Amino acid sequence: MKNKKEKRKRRGFTLIELLVVIAIIALLLSILIPALSRARDQAMRTSCANNIRQLLLGLTIYADGNNQQLPNTGGFWPWDGDYDIVNDILKNIGRDPTKMELDPGEDVPIQDIFYCPANHTRNHFKDAYWRYYTDPVNRSGYRVLGYAFLWAAGWNDWGNAAIWPEGCNKRFIKRMDVRQASNAELIVDATIRDGDSDNFAIVTWGGMGAFGSEDSTSHLINELKPAGGNIGFVDSHVKWRNFIDMEERYSSGPIWYW
Repeated sequence: MKNKKEKRKRRGFTLIELLVVIAIIALLLSILIPALSRARDQAMRTSCANNIRQLLLGLTIYADGNNQQLPNTGGFWPWDGDYDIVNDILKNIGRDPTKMELDPGEDVPIQDIFYCPANHTRNHFKDAYWRYYTDPVNRSGYRVLGYAFLWAAGWNDWGNAAIWPEGCNKRFIKRMDVRQASNAELIVDATIRDGDSDNFAIVTWGGMGAFGSEDSTSHLINELKPAGGNIGFVDSHVKWRNFIDMEERYSSGPIWYW
């Protein structure tokens, strides 16, 4: 009798009990994983917005020392930043542009502020983009950054009608003392589409030729659906804009949205 009782105590789970436990775990995971993914995406959006706020501060200080005039930078696309101008922005927010390694007390290298944390492709190659077409000895050339800067510059040639979609808002900013500064976009997330397809994740116009990688939109839901992006305004506030509220704005290389 005693042996029978001991056998009953040592009895394992039945198949049905195991299946019920597995089903409960799967249900909990199906609830937890999307919640964790949303929390991660929100953290990246917040970090990205903080980057843009600091860059807006750097540009505000730059304009204060240049009669409210914004830079007229070189390059070909909105994320191309003149070597000296980028360095000035870093100096204005208290960072040393000559250093890429971490200083004591720093969490990220100084150049990371120019790259959205959600853009994994661009971040993987950011050191190469940071040095792209630069001549530190002569302080010339330009860096390829991770955000689009909507200042009046050489790349947004107003006379080239082919680059503008019909009916789009063509406004670019020359000065910080513009009217309606709270509505004037100045720095935006890279939301780009390949010029030959509807692909936002693999954009073959730029990085692929230079570094063996493709450019990409920063905040993606999937290859065909961007989530949207952070928009920084001249008055230094930053807000999130869903992709459904963005417009196709500029078509030089990739198709740019903001």
